Formats: sequence, structure tokens, C-alpha cells
Amino acid sequence: MSEPETDTNTQGPRPEDDSIPAQEETPNPAKNSNETSEETSKPQPEVPQNNKPEVTSNPTVEVTANPKPEVTSNPTPEVSSNPSQEVTVNPKLEVASNPTPEVTSYPEPEVASNSTPEVTPDLPADEHQAEDSNKQPSTETADPSDSPPTGPPNSVPGGGEDNTVENGGNDPPPTVLHRHISVPTMSFDEKREFYHQILSPCGELSPSLKEMAESELNETDSVRSEKLLELRKMLTNEADTEKGDAVSEFFGGKKDSYLIRFLRTKKFDVKKTYEMMSAYVKFRAKYQSVTDQLTYNGVRHALEQSFPGVLPVKDKQGRVVIMYDTGSWDHNKISFDEMLASFLFLLENLVENEENQIRGFVVLETYEDYHISQAMQLKASDVRKLVDMLQGAFPGRFKGFHVIRQPWYFSMVMALGRPFMKNKLASRIFVHGNNLKKLYEWISPQHLPEKYGGIGEDYDPQPLLEELRDTLLQRGDFTIAQTS
Repeated sequence: MSEPETDTNTQGPRPEDDSIPAQEETPNPAKNSNETSEETSKPQPEVPQNNKPEVTSNPTVEVTANPKPEVTSNPTPEVSSNPSQEVTVNPKLEVASNPTPEVTSYPEPEVASNSTPEVTPDLPADEHQAEDSNKQPSTETADPSDSPPTGPPNSVPGGGEDNTVENGGNDPPPTVLHRHISVPTMSFDEKREFYHQILSPCGELSPSLKEMAESELNETDSVRSEKLLELRKMLTNEADTEKGDAVSEFFGGKKDSYLIRFLRTKKFDVKKTYEMMSAYVKFRAKYQSVTDQLTYNGVRHALEQSFPGVLPVKDKQGRVVIMYDTGSWDHNKISFDEMLASFLFLLENLVENEENQIRGFVVLETYEDYHISQAMQLKASDVRKLVDMLQGAFPGRFKGFHVIRQPWYFSMVMALGRPFMKNKLASRIFVHGNNLKKLYEWISPQHLPEKYGGIGEDYDPQPLLEELRDTLLQRGDFTIAQTS
């Protein structure tokens, strides 16, 4: 998968209570004028009468740094407490050198309080550079939902990492500071109910979903009926060709509800939809080491290890969040093909839900504890399989890939995948490092496990596994090949 960070930010210095004596802050102005004239009128011998040791320790600077005879009025506490520093540094500068702003900028209650503003539904169009560079036809409209509520995160449209982000910025993650905050937790049954909803068809679209489908996907009742007929006609006409025979054989007997997911992914452009269906069939034939494992029992081991996991809460745009703890991935226990199969199997079941088809998915990867030996084991051919699936061989709308806590050698992973990526996919990879402020514009930290940069409860794969198993049993199949 793609995008990065492993740096951990340290907290800024906190002001110490005893570093600035109270008396130094508020000199007496009335006394100041009297004492100044007194000092100028009195000869230097006045000094010996005043505690000789204190003048001897730093006589000249004392007078120069603060000509007001505050030393005379209160010699012992001020000089003896910190003779060298009090004299050399102007007390007022000490306030600036031990600032309170560090404390103000550090606590990320901004994060907690940020949850409401970011949910603004009216968002600017995305499909930025990617759409232009790919010269998408006018039938494919921009997706407003691609943009975060308050501006795009740190993206890597060209495949190169943002150094500022990679270094993690200066802002510490909220985990340490906010771990004591009471975060709402979900019961096992509540999580199962959530997974039941996102794995099951939702039937009739809500008015808001219909509006989103029309504005983003060009979908209306009449368009849907018209394009379904056109697609079926194309499947019939292409059945006589060598390429079209396999496509028609696979899709010819499918229900309209199955074909709709492909049409939605391509915004009801029938020609592009047919190309995706062809790529889908080709992928299954080409990568049988992956597709042969597409059964519940085939992917169960990977899902039990949370490869991948599904957050039991949607993001701020109403999208399902798929999670990978890439740093804990052991290639010897779970192969890349097994992990890719579990990802694909899970996605196949998630797109049974019409809302997921319309809103799409986001993927969150943490690279904390990711060792360079793990990066070295990754092959270009493995990354090619993943990229092929994501950008043309699966009927899903992937709206963002967020990478956090990546090490410097994450660039090795990007270098393997970049040659196979189109600009549109590359522009949706967001590299955050340890500075997660932009991530929180998409997903609230209260809902993220600590491992993924949040303050929420740890992820438990069991509710998802049980609900997935029961859902498949209700459908009467354990394989995506039988999904219809």
C-alpha cells in the first residue's frame, strides 16, 4: 500500500514556576526616580555599605543591567538566588525565552475541537491535477468529496515525499497528551451492527445519497436504466470477439445490481465501464495466486491479524476506513498475496452496499516500527498487483490513501509503485509523518486507535469476522465468484 512516517515528536519545553521571581517583574516606578537620583548624588563609597560580597560578585554588570537600585532595596534574594544569570539576562527577556506559547501550541484540543468545522459538506472540487493530466472527458465530473473539509492534506502528486511532512513537523501527536480524556467506546454488539450495515445492501437510496449520486456520478433513475441497457447490449455485441468472450461469459448472467457498481465507478460512462469489466476479468486470470484464495477460509487468517482492519466508525465524509498496520506485517507469516486477497475479498463484500459504492473508501496505513528489512522484501511485481487492482480492475472509488509515521525508506516503497501509477491515483496518496493535523481533518482522533495516531480504543477484528461470516452464510456463498 502506499504512504508514510515513523518520527515521533517530542514535547516542547514547559516553563518552570521558579524560573522568574515575582519581584523582578514589577519594579516600583515611584521608587525608581528617587533611587536614581540618590545613586547619582551619592558617591561610589555608598556601595561598600551595602553588603560587600554581592557587589564583589558582579559589581559593574549589576548597575549596568538594571541601574535602578533594586539590588540595594532587595539584595539578598535577587543576587544570591541566581547571581550570574539574573545580572546577565534582563529579567523581562527571561519571560520570552521560556515562553508560554509552547504550551498553547502543544495541547491539541484543537484536534478535539476541530471535529465540527471539518464536516462542512460543501467542498471544492478535487480531481485536481490528476484529472487534467489524464485529460478525462467532460462526462466525468469532479468529485467535491475528494477534498478535505479545510484544504487538502500533504499530497504527493508526483510520487515524491514532502520533506516537511516526512520529518514530522513540530507538532506532537495528541496521544500522549489526551490519553486521559474519556473517549466513547462501542460494545461488541454495536460494532457488529455497524459492520452489518456496511456489508449489506441498503436498498432504496436516501434523498441525500441520490443527490450525491447525481452530482458526482451523473446518476438519475433514467440514466441508470438507459446505461444498463446500453451496457448489456455491448456485452452481447462483444461476445463474438476474443477479448469480449471472457467478459460476456463472466458478466452476462449477473443481475443489474451487480453491474451498477461498475457503472457507478465510471460515472455511467458505458465504454469506460466495459474497459473496467475487461480489466477485472483479466486481473482474476492473471493473478490466480491471489484470486484462488478468495474464500472466507482463505482470507480468515489475514483478517484475524487485522490485515486489513475496518474502523467501526466512518470518516467525516461518511466513507468506510480500511486500516493497515504495515509496521507489524511479518512477511513470513502472511504473504503479500494472502494480504492482497484478504483486501480484495473484503472490498468485494463492502461494495454490496450501495452507499459504499457512491461514497467510496479511504485507506489508512501506519508505518510505525516498519523495518528496512521489510521494505527490502517487497517486490516490484507485488506492488504492481496492488496498483493494477486499485486503478482499473476493481469497482470501488478509492478517495484517499493516508500514510502516517513512515520512515525515510518509505521512499523505497513509493519508488517501486510510482512507475505503475497514473497521476490520479498518485494524487490521492497523502503522506503525514508524525504531524497528523491534516489527517484529523478527515478522521477524528477520538475514533482512531492509538496505533493509528488517535486516542480511541484498540481495534478488535472479531466483530468484523463474525459479521462477515454470517453475512456470507445468509447470501449462501463463501466466494466472491458466486456473488450476483
